[in-house]
Amino acid sequence: MATVTGTNNTDYLFFQGVSQHLTLTLVNPYSGELIEVDTDIIVNSQSYDGLGGFDYLMFGNQGEALFLDSSSYGDQSASADMTPKIKNIDYIIAGAGGDIVNLASAVNTYGPIRIDGGAGDDVLWTNDGDDIVSGLDGNDHIVTGAGNDYLKGQNDDDYLNGGGGADLLDGGNGNDQLKYTVDGQWADAPVGDLYNINGHNQSYDTFRGGAGYDSLTMTEGDDVLLITDSTEPRHSSSSGDRISGIEEIDAGGGDDIIDLANSSIYMDDVTIRGGAGDDFVRSGSGTDVLYGGEGNDALYGGAGNDVLYGGNNSGSIETHDHLFSTETVFPTLKERKNIKKLDDEAASAVGIAEGDLTVEYKTTATFSFVESGAGYKNTLGFYRINHEDGTIEGVEVGFANVKAYKAGTEYTVDLPGAPDSDFGFFIVANGYTRNKSYKDMDVEGTDHLKFIYDYGGADERPATIYDAGNKISLVYDDGETVKVLKGEVYHTTARGEDTDLNQDGENHVVSGLLDENDQSVLRIGFEDLKNLGDADYNDVVFDLTIKGQQIDTSEAGNDILDGGAGDDILYGEGGNDLLIIGDGADIAYGGSGHDVFAVTTLDGQVDEIRDFDIMGDADVLDIHDILDGYDPLADAIDDFVRFSAQDNGDVMVQVQHDGQFEDAVLVTGGFDNQTLQQLIDQGQIVVDADVI
Repeated sequence: MATVTGTNNTDYLFFQGVSQHLTLTLVNPYSGELIEVDTDIIVNSQSYDGLGGFDYLMFGNQGEALFLDSSSYGDQSASADMTPKIKNIDYIIAGAGGDIVNLASAVNTYGPIRIDGGAGDDVLWTNDGDDIVSGLDGNDHIVTGAGNDYLKGQNDDDYLNGGGGADLLDGGNGNDQLKYTVDGQWADAPVGDLYNINGHNQSYDTFRGGAGYDSLTMTEGDDVLLITDSTEPRHSSSSGDRISGIEEIDAGGGDDIIDLANSSIYMDDVTIRGGAGDDFVRSGSGTDVLYGGEGNDALYGGAGNDVLYGGNNSGSIETHDHLFSTETVFPTLKERKNIKKLDDEAASAVGIAEGDLTVEYKTTATFSFVESGAGYKNTLGFYRINHEDGTIEGVEVGFANVKAYKAGTEYTVDLPGAPDSDFGFFIVANGYTRNKSYKDMDVEGTDHLKFIYDYGGADERPATIYDAGNKISLVYDDGETVKVLKGEVYHTTARGEDTDLNQDGENHVVSGLLDENDQSVLRIGFEDLKNLGDADYNDVVFDLTIKGQQIDTSEAGNDILDGGAGDDILYGEGGNDLLIIGDGADIAYGGSGHDVFAVTTLDGQVDEIRDFDIMGDADVLDIHDILDGYDPLADAIDDFVRFSAQDNGDVMVQVQHDGQFEDAVLVTGGFDNQTLQQLIDQGQIVVDADVI
């Protein structure tokens, strides 16, 4: 291979090569990055030595490829020629066409050098030294090695990786990708109140996105990115903030710290993805979107109308249909026909199959009236069963007189889920007639009914499902009227199990699937006559459906989300999250998990909590910061906080301010009819302690 030689003055040497189809994989020895090459290109056929002076190597306009040595070409065999193909060249000017200038080498060092890519999609890789690389037009791939390099993407969509050293990465126009590289580890840095950067990765680079939508990708380690830092080395051509003009930051894996408001404030709108690991992310004053990703993250939105996700917003709320466990199909019943005389299969449906009246998750159950073949005006009700001792609780009447309702009429009840997973149904035989149409009693849809054991006796207490039915009374008590209801009460009892809960000791219920191919609907029929009477079990028939379980598939980290000023939207997603609701009209979604919603500012704007969960997740609303002058030892909380029920079931939390109540937080769906004091006693509204 001949050598093109310059002089001791400024020389312009011209690239010479041979046209060929080049197929190979370029591997950068410093970053490990790969570039697949499969193109027609002119490959260098000469060596170049500029000698003294400031010398140029000029490419043509057809697309040329220059490799420093055979290792740059991918050949590291023993017979490979590792002699550098350029010496004393200070400036390479590539022309139009997609060029390859690969000076990265596992064997030789070279630099400093300046490279202009020209038009076309270029691969521009440098070696050692303080290099200046400009992509100019085209989608360029620029990677420099050690040294304090200046990388300029300029036009179109470029990739910039400065490698080691204090580099300046400037994307210019287009949608550029900038790469964060590790130059050291933080040590002996002051420990702040929010984070400790010591032991984390340190980059000396400065990042300028320029025009277009630009992104910065960090490593899979524990990285630190600060908008201002006066202690790190930096490129001589850079000043001011370490980062600007970047629209998206991907922190990657690791426990990362990204602070765009530690001294200076990042003004642009930015999307930040924390990735896996326990990340700290604080944005500036733009309209920002922050994703914590996997791990226990702390997200602070700063000023602006921000959206914060504790996870990646990549999961979804999946609904899994509730399926009943029985395989028995509900029999075809006949009026006044004993079920045992229908067939053996029909008789096997007597009772409730194990697990059919058990639901482990919080949801709702709907029972839909089907028919009544009875002469009686029966009453149909529901109750929950305490898991500790079987106490019958939450008694509700859905239909005071089933004969007054059309088929398909529905009644819905709440199921709290584990641990109180079990529930049951009951009828009061001819209850509507026996109790004079429940005159002066409000029985439907209220909590005025209780099952009492030994009512009025020495052993009076709440009844359990293990008590004998002849010792249990159904008592109406609304605070003014107290009555023991008349009529035989029959309960749903298990198939083949004890039936003492019924006064006659018989099993008064039959159950089965409405459709053998559909396990989502369970049909239940009651017999209303003592000792089973005609045993036709068609006196009260209804269908039961359970709303499916909603499962949050998002990342389950325990995150801190602080929207800061502005009208923010906070999504805790999975895990036990702290959502700090500050200035502005904020909207907060805790997602699944035991979440705390902390309202820190009463600013005349109404915040919204869209998924406050009283039962399953036991969420907490902390309003102590906005209770001005409240003394829990001296003041009545009702003088400072009140609930205002909305027509749609939502609840507005109002707080006293300057002698008047002011709307503070709207809770979608309300608090399941619980009072302020009940919620305080349960620890679900905090008025006098800081949970942050």
